[in-house]
Amino acid sequence: MDLDDDNLERLLRVLDPNRPPKAPPYFWSPPADPDRPSLPYMPGFKTQIQSHMAPSPFGDGALYGPWPRKQLSNAELETVTQSALVMSHPPLEATTALSDTEILPETAQFTITSHISVGCEAGAQVVVCTVVKDGKPPFEAVAKIFDALYYRFSHSIASRPRDVTAEADTDYAAEAAAYKLITSDGRASKITPAYYGSWTFNLPILSRGVQQIRPVRLVLVEHLQGSNLRGLRMQNSAQIHDGLDSFHLPENYRLEVLAHAMDAYMRVLHCGVEQNDFASRNIMISSKDTSTNTDITGTSIPRVTLIDYNTAIGYSRTFYGSSMEEKMALPVNPMQWFWKHAVGGDFPGWVPREWEGSRKPMQEWLVQRFGSKEQRALYESVAKELKFDEW
Repeated sequence: MDLDDDNLERLLRVLDPNRPPKAPPYFWSPPADPDRPSLPYMPGFKTQIQSHMAPSPFGDGALYGPWPRKQLSNAELETVTQSALVMSHPPLEATTALSDTEILPETAQFTITSHISVGCEAGAQVVVCTVVKDGKPPFEAVAKIFDALYYRFSHSIASRPRDVTAEADTDYAAEAAAYKLITSDGRASKITPAYYGSWTFNLPILSRGVQQIRPVRLVLVEHLQGSNLRGLRMQNSAQIHDGLDSFHLPENYRLEVLAHAMDAYMRVLHCGVEQNDFASRNIMISSKDTSTNTDITGTSIPRVTLIDYNTAIGYSRTFYGSSMEEKMALPVNPMQWFWKHAVGGDFPGWVPREWEGSRKPMQEWLVQRFGSKEQRALYESVAKELKFDEW
């Protein structure tokens, strides 16, 4: 017998007359915010940016210790507009000890030329831009702009507000720290975008009738000429319910790109950075440097790059000081690291369909791709016996 919520509640109350009353449904939406300007990050947007020392990463107390800023309750967030929240909680600054280690600030002219991912439905704004430093030729870059005023104010699942100022701060701190660590290590330079530093700029805002200035943080990285794996999907099947996929590309090509992505993840981890979001949207294949040939299949593939580090862990910035993986002589074998991962769910339409409901086919491929004597020599020895799943 199927019961709707109301009938089920009545039945439960008959069975238990002392049952407490059902809580009323909770609906919250952001209040009207006339002070919040329209998204400014359109092609043609220009400003002067200044180099900036990002604060240390924070968020997980077990990794980083106490928060460097107040954690706001739902009650505090529910009664404030997004613009008022942003103005009352400006972006964090680095500690004096960190700032003292930096070189003198530099400035540059910043112009947005096109979009990659913009809008108020998620988090950081990602744009293509040109950057001109004094006395130097312009160069093209990708800017990731951590502007809390244009983060989504409500959670996508529950009707609850998000502390967008804290999220923008944690995203910026984690991304800048990860890129700095990867750049200083140097061993992952070809499998991550080149890093052009962390920056800040000011924007005007009319807040409660008073003209004010608010700071905005960003990082600049290499503009990769290509697409992420998710962007290569299309409707190949006549059955609409099959969804989008990349099956117009040969399977050996798709799996070799995946192998390079797994290798990139492990080499970044060997630098002391755990990227923490291995998914098709964060793997770029570039149209440049297409001469790479694999030793396994002979398939020619483009440059494969691991992007997006706003949830990354840079272990030298944590209580641990370093990770076990970065102390090893060689990177961890991807076969061991990904053995129990649900890669099929993270790469839908890129991996074979049977991977999406089963780990065993993926495990068989991992052994084939990374289990040979020649491949094992590129990585640390597999630490334990790997047992195949039954499905």
